[in-house]
Amino acid sequence: MDSTLRLKYPETISEDNTNSGVSDRVRLGIIAGLVVLSLALRLFDLGTGSLWFDTAHSVALADSKNIAEVFSGAAKDFQAPFYFILLHFWIKLGYSDLWVKLFSVLLGTAVVVMTFITAESMFSRRTAILGALLTSLSSYQVFYSRYPRAYMLMALLALISIWALYTAIREGRVRSWVIYTIVTVLGLYTHAYYIFVAIAEIVFFLTLVSVRRGEDLKLLRPWEVSQAIVLLTFIPWISVTWSQWTGIQEGADSWIAPVGLESLQQLYFWLWHRTKEDYPYLASIPLWLGIYLMTTLLLFSLFSRPVLRRIEGNGWWEKWMLWCVTVCPVFLAFSISLLSSTIWHPRYLVYISAPFYILVAQAIINLKDRIPALGRPARLRRAFNIAALGMILAVSLPPLDTLYSNPSYRTPELKESFTWIQSQYRQGDMVMHIHYQSYLPYLWYAQSLGPKEQVATHTIPCVWESLPQHWCTKATYRQSLLSQETGGISHAQLGADRVWLVGLYEHRQDGAEGQAEEAVDGLIRDLYQKCSTSQILDLSVHKFLGVNIYELKQACG
Repeated sequence: MDSTLRLKYPETISEDNTNSGVSDRVRLGIIAGLVVLSLALRLFDLGTGSLWFDTAHSVALADSKNIAEVFSGAAKDFQAPFYFILLHFWIKLGYSDLWVKLFSVLLGTAVVVMTFITAESMFSRRTAILGALLTSLSSYQVFYSRYPRAYMLMALLALISIWALYTAIREGRVRSWVIYTIVTVLGLYTHAYYIFVAIAEIVFFLTLVSVRRGEDLKLLRPWEVSQAIVLLTFIPWISVTWSQWTGIQEGADSWIAPVGLESLQQLYFWLWHRTKEDYPYLASIPLWLGIYLMTTLLLFSLFSRPVLRRIEGNGWWEKWMLWCVTVCPVFLAFSISLLSSTIWHPRYLVYISAPFYILVAQAIINLKDRIPALGRPARLRRAFNIAALGMILAVSLPPLDTLYSNPSYRTPELKESFTWIQSQYRQGDMVMHIHYQSYLPYLWYAQSLGPKEQVATHTIPCVWESLPQHWCTKATYRQSLLSQETGGISHAQLGADRVWLVGLYEHRQDGAEGQAEEAVDGLIRDLYQKCSTSQILDLSVHKFLGVNIYELKQACG
C-alpha cells in the first residue's frame, strides 16, 4: 500500500496542475511579474526614514566581530541568532540604512514567490496567482518587508516548511523530509515565536495520522526521525529560549500590552491593512466591502465541510494544514498571554499572513468552481475575474497609499537630526539623550556616517549588554544617555562649550512634543536658577519630525 497522498488519493491533485495549458515559460513570466511588483512596492521610497531603536539593535547585533559574539548578543536579548548571522555577512557588503533594509526587502519578495509555489503545489495555478498577489500587495507584508528584523525571514522559513512537509507527505521523498527538518531547525533559531509554527505542523500531522487510522506507518517513521533531529539540534538553545520567555514574564518587555478581544481584532485587521487611518469616504466603502466579502467567502469555505472529514479530494487536507498554521500560533500566543504573561504582538505573527492569503485565494476560486454559471459563458468568467481583482485592489491600495504618504507611519528623523548635529559638532561637544530610544540609532549613525579618519577619543556608556564593544570603545562623538548619569544637567556636564540634548517624542500623539519640552525644561531648570539676571543660558531648538535638538551653551558658571 502506497503511503503518499499523490498515489493513494489521486483526486487531491489539482486539475490545473495536471493538465495545464500554461507553459513553463509563461509560469516563469508570472513569477517574474510578481517579483517585479513586490520589489517595486517594497523599494518605493526606501531610502527615506531612519532606523528605529529595535532596527538599530539588529545592526548592532549583526555588527559583532564574529559569530560567537552574535550568539552571545542574541542570547542576552529576546532574540534568536540566525537572522543576525545572515545580516552579519550582509553588512560586510554594505554599511548604510538602505543596504540594511534591502535584506528584508529581498526576504519579503522571496515570501511572495514561496506563496506562489506553495499554493500551486497544494491547489492550482489560479490560487497561486491570487494568493501571491494578495501577499505582494499586503500592507502587513510590505511594512515588515521594509523593517530590518527577523520577521520576514521567519515568514519565509514557515512557508518553506509548510511546502516541504506537504510535499514529503504527498510524495514520500527523503529530500522533502530533509528540507522540512533543516528549515524547522533554522526557524527555531530565528525567533522564539517559530515554535508555534512547529507545534501547528505537529497538530496537523497527528490529526492526519489519526484520521487515517494508522494506514500509513511509513509516514510516521520519517516524521518521528525528523522531530528527534529537530529536538536534539535545538537542545543547546532551549535554556536560552526559556530564559527569554521568563524574562518577559518578569517585565523585561513591558511595552507589550495585555491581551483582550481587541488584540484578536487588531491582528485580523492587520492581515488586511497594517495602517489604522480613517480612509476617505470613496476608499473606505470598497475597502470594508472587500474585507467583509472575502471574510464571508473564507467562512463559507471553512464551514462547508466537516472539519475532521476523511481525505476525499477538493484539497481539504491542504486547507486543514493551512488553517492549522494560521490559527494555532494565534491561539497559543493569545492563550499564553491571557493565562500567564503577555507575549503578544501582531508583528510576531506576520508569518501567518501568507498561508491566510492562500486560504482566501482558494475560497475565491472555490466559489467559481462551485457555481458553474460563473464560468459560463466567457463574459461571466471575465466579469468574475475582474470582480475578484477589484476586491483585492480595493482592500490593498488604500492602506499602501497611507503607508507611503502619512507621516504617522514614518519613524522619527533620527538620521536627519544626527547628520545636522554632525555638521555642527566640534571636538569636545557632548551629545546627551533624554530617551533611550534615540541613543542606539545615534550609535549606529556614528558608526555608519561618522568620520572614519578622525581618531576616537571617547568611551561611551554601553548601556545594553548585547551591544558590540567596539561601538562603545571607539567613539568619534562624545555621547551619553542622560538617565544613566543624572536627573538633570549640571555645570560639570557643561564643561564643553555646548551640549546637544536629543529630545525624542511620539509624533503620532498630540501634545507629546510639549511633554518633551517640559522634560527638557526640568533637566536644565537648575542651570537657570544659578544664572544671575545678567547671565543668560543660551538655548536654541532645532526641530525635526519626532526629534527636537536643544543646543545648550554655557552662559554662567
